[in-house]
Amino acid sequence: MIDAPVPAYTHRRGHSGDPSQNTFAQNVAPPLLETPDVRKARIAQEAVALETSKRIDAELKARRIALQKKPPVKVLVLGQSESDFQMTYARQAWAQERNSWRPIIYLNIVRSVNCITTILGSEPDALRLAGGLTLGSTREDSHRPPTLSSHLQVLLLRLGPIRRIQEILERLFSSATISATSQLGSRPQVSNTRRAGHSFPEIFVRSHSGWKGVLDSVERTQDIATGSPTRSISKRRHGHPVEEVSDLLYRCKDDIIALWSDDTVQDLLARHNVKLRDNPGFFLDDVDRIASRGYEPSDKDIVRARLRTLGVQEYRFSLDTAGGPQTEWVMYDVAGCRTQRAAWIPYFTDVTTILFLAPISAFDEWIHEGRRVNRLQDTYMLWQMLCESRLLTHVQIILFMNKCDLLAKKLKDKRIKVRDYVLDFGSRPNDFKTVTEFFHKAFKDIFKKGDKRERRLYSHFTSVVDTKATALTLFGVHDAILKRHISKAGLL
Repeated sequence: MIDAPVPAYTHRRGHSGDPSQNTFAQNVAPPLLETPDVRKARIAQEAVALETSKRIDAELKARRIALQKKPPVKVLVLGQSESDFQMTYARQAWAQERNSWRPIIYLNIVRSVNCITTILGSEPDALRLAGGLTLGSTREDSHRPPTLSSHLQVLLLRLGPIRRIQEILERLFSSATISATSQLGSRPQVSNTRRAGHSFPEIFVRSHSGWKGVLDSVERTQDIATGSPTRSISKRRHGHPVEEVSDLLYRCKDDIIALWSDDTVQDLLARHNVKLRDNPGFFLDDVDRIASRGYEPSDKDIVRARLRTLGVQEYRFSLDTAGGPQTEWVMYDVAGCRTQRAAWIPYFTDVTTILFLAPISAFDEWIHEGRRVNRLQDTYMLWQMLCESRLLTHVQIILFMNKCDLLAKKLKDKRIKVRDYVLDFGSRPNDFKTVTEFFHKAFKDIFKKGDKRERRLYSHFTSVVDTKATALTLFGVHDAILKRHISKAGLL
């Protein structure tokens, strides 16, 4: 029997004939006779090669991640935009901006108080009512100069600084603020008719002006009343106008509560159809809490706060998807007056979806920009323009019939009838179910008439103040968008 040949091994420096010792480390071992200069050059080359290898690995990893990452979902928010999705989905940015809303809430309070005091001080009818003039008064008595009750006179005097507080707060917005109406102190427009509302000087800011950062970082060293250097009330409030305002509101808190709870004041506001409670930015029922020391705005406070913004605000956030990576969302909120919302639409033809906010509770309200236009009618007009837009025929539209909680509250008031404001409602029952179904059908009819591609309409009844319900709704929106992408790819 012939033995198998023994394989030949190449003997190298440092190697034995045993193949088990022919390791990788031995193969790459430096030469035995390597000089210091050669060794230094070799180490330098190896370092360069290692860095190159790491860079290539990082680039390959980044490319893999980029290929796996889905394109962002771009969403355009349209409608009467007294809402805020940022609170639910961009929590970090929301928390950073929380303090900037405190002066806005303060401003909302003092504007409401100044609205009441201006009516009391300017309206002849208000003066007679407050002075206790009755139907039995004589003709001679009716020609006497009207006088306020002593209680209201004292309150008006004690609340005099509130007007100054409004000026101080509005000055904080000076770098990002434009006067929307007349100067402070002009007479508010009050009418006895049901269709007339109440107007009061209002300010607004441009979304790109960085007003939140300005308010959050205000640390001035001038006295808020005189404009001159001042001694701090406390270390915490040294030179800070917002803290000075907080201190003044704290001192006026009891008087504000007394004014708002006065029966004469409530009768006066009702006579003139001034519905402060129905307006955004109403906080008079919460003065005891907000005007206290150490107040910090809650999420609901911020959602309710009123500050008009003009322009487009961009929010970025991520949504977790079941069994997959996070999806990045880019949300563009087109805020501001009604004439500007439509102008922005041609610049967003690449958006994935449009969320349309329709405050159906506003059937008896008039828009802030023009008291002759009903807010619901304004919403219908914008909705019709959106549905008929040829530039947006490829975009999925999702309807949020918003403010349902306020609608339910209004309908509980037997004096408020939808038919008095919406003629087409006719003699239908004035209950929540009937009213919401009526509004839903109206929006669907406008959509079907204007849509030329037979798109599917997704619609939801929501309340943005209820952030948990809104979050669930938006997850449903995400599913709808995902189905649209799958269908577009021919997989469904």
